[in-house]
Amino acid sequence: MYYKDWFPPPVPDDVFQQICADMEKAEQSGQLDQMFQGECQDNPVHQSKEVLLSSIKKGMKLYKSTFKKAFAYDMTTPGFADDVIAKLEEIGCTKAREHYDNIVAEWQQEHDEMMKNVAEGYSKQNYERKAVGECKKTKKSNYKSSQNSNFFLISKALGFQLEKTE
Repeated sequence: MYYKDWFPPPVPDDVFQQICADMEKAEQSGQLDQMFQGECQDNPVHQSKEVLLSSIKKGMKLYKSTFKKAFAYDMTTPGFADDVIAKLEEIGCTKAREHYDNIVAEWQQEHDEMMKNVAEGYSKQNYERKAVGECKKTKKSNYKSSQNSNFFLISKALGFQLEKTE
């Protein structure tokens, strides 16, 4: 596969000239000015609790996401889901509570599985505690042996003859 296979085939010159002419015409007529008239939005607009409640109307199409949003808002504002369900039942959605309970049960099952995995991970970790003095001794002996091996390597690299002393 060659790099040329990654790109679309080149545009013929006559087609390219026509595209350029159409763009020039659109720019001169002011069509392109309207494209950039609106304000840029950095943050996506999220539906607030109030907007969610006010959007509930007779004949609306209900989605799973509606109940998920109600559940999420209920976590931070207890009782919010009851308000949503009451409004849905008021407009004729008799299974609103059932749908909501299914969402909660689904979330609870996923949450329980995730917590079980986390608990298994923690149980596999070694939480062996050592006395403070024991840790210091271990670190000190590791440091000393590390120092000795470094000294040996440097001495050997420099060509010194090491003698063993008892």
